[in-house]
Amino acid sequence: VEDMHPRLAAARELIAGAAVTVLRDEPFEATVRSGGVLHRVRDKAGELRCTCPWHAAHQGTRGPCKHVLAAEASRRR
Repeated sequence: VEDMHPRLAAARELIAGAAVTVLRDEPFEATVRSGGVLHRVRDKAGELRCTCPWHAAHQGTRGPCKHVLAAEASRRR
């Protein structure tokens, strides 16, 4: 499955590397350190958004970025 979903594999690596810090649950907000950059993931109107270039370029049209996936998985733990 991870071969077909590289962002999911990357998100799991971020979680394993303790790159995710949940700042608050409501409204949800987290930081994700990736490639030496700190990205912010926030819930905005029920949708998780990220400050990374992937999210800026695709605005969710190609699915969530690895930072959103990692933050969402950490939220559920």
